[in-house]
Amino acid sequence: MKASKSPKTWPTIRKRINGAGTVSWCVDPGKRLGKRERFFFLSEAEAKTKAQALRVRLANEGKSSAALSDRERDDAAECFRRLRPLGVGIIEAVEFYLAHAKPSGGERTVKQIVTEFLAAKRNAGRKENYLSVQNYVLGNVFAGEFGERKIHEITAPEIEKWMDAKPWAMRTRLNYFQDIRNLFGFAVRRGYRPTNPVAQIEKPSVTETSPGVLTVAQASALLNVCAEGEAEMLPAVAIGLFAGLRTEELDGLEWRHVDLRENNIHVPPEIAKTREGRDVEIHPTLRAWLLPLARREGKLAPAKCYDWRLAQKAVAAGITDWPKNALRHSFASYHFAAFKNAPLTASMLGHHSSTATFEKRYKKRVKPSEAATYWKIAPDAKAGKKIIAMAS
Repeated sequence: MKASKSPKTWPTIRKRINGAGTVSWCVDPGKRLGKRERFFFLSEAEAKTKAQALRVRLANEGKSSAALSDRERDDAAECFRRLRPLGVGIIEAVEFYLAHAKPSGGERTVKQIVTEFLAAKRNAGRKENYLSVQNYVLGNVFAGEFGERKIHEITAPEIEKWMDAKPWAMRTRLNYFQDIRNLFGFAVRRGYRPTNPVAQIEKPSVTETSPGVLTVAQASALLNVCAEGEAEMLPAVAIGLFAGLRTEELDGLEWRHVDLRENNIHVPPEIAKTREGRDVEIHPTLRAWLLPLARREGKLAPAKCYDWRLAQKAVAAGITDWPKNALRHSFASYHFAAFKNAPLTASMLGHHSSTATFEKRYKKRVKPSEAATYWKIAPDAKAGKKIIAMAS
């Protein structure tokens, strides 16, 4: 290899002729900036630009050190002396100190931070369902272990060790990871600690599974079981199966939102998960189930759809393995398979994600022949006699 040197200025620039005959330029600052390293470029112009940047860097560092007082330089030298046997630099030592120093916002326990966190979220307009979940995860689960600890003293290894000891499913671990990370992020913003320890923990990875749906026979059996007696669960179950509303939307829906003349269900913003209202068309099959029970006003569901009442109805219908969000996922799968219109189905569900994502999740979940049968599930004559219209 042949090499020719440019005039002796710092840093050194060398022209290199490689074995294949190609040319490169090497910028060698030596050890004047600490650790020895070299930089390689394909053109002399790039090498000269890098060299000039290094000169500016050295000049700036020289100015910074020159601005230190004699006492500060002596302190820095003493720090180097004490840290050298540990293999730790001054910057690492300072970062460690900042992470464990008394917080600027004052000391707070985890319980105190959870209380502040929930109050802030409530004042910001977060829904009660969200607040309830956060209160359980942070106020019960996490605070049950760390509640009396000062939040600025808790470390990433402690949190990770605690999570590793729990027999949680990976989805649960991910959900708790995100909630706890948000709590510490809130503490950082309030000045109760300088950094978020959860950022140092590996985020759990979850493999998404296909949504579980009811078979046509199961959906039919569930509807007919719900139609028995006063049929108090039937309206919500029918709307879940044939309109795809979310659980919290069914909980807040009232009969005034159901217009059987216009065949429309209006989901108002105050009960919608996305805080955006939407209208869902009432299919003739859904209309057949709702018409005998229609009321002018009042709550449509007597209680939460996924409470023990629905569980009892599912067992009575012979459904022993209840899929998560079974009503909504069944609607999405059968509607998409029957009408082949992903934007329409996604719009009825209140989805704002891309159609491609929606199709990937629900495509070929059920056969078209099954979907055709699903949308013909209607109360038979015997079942109809059992339905008692609710008083208006």
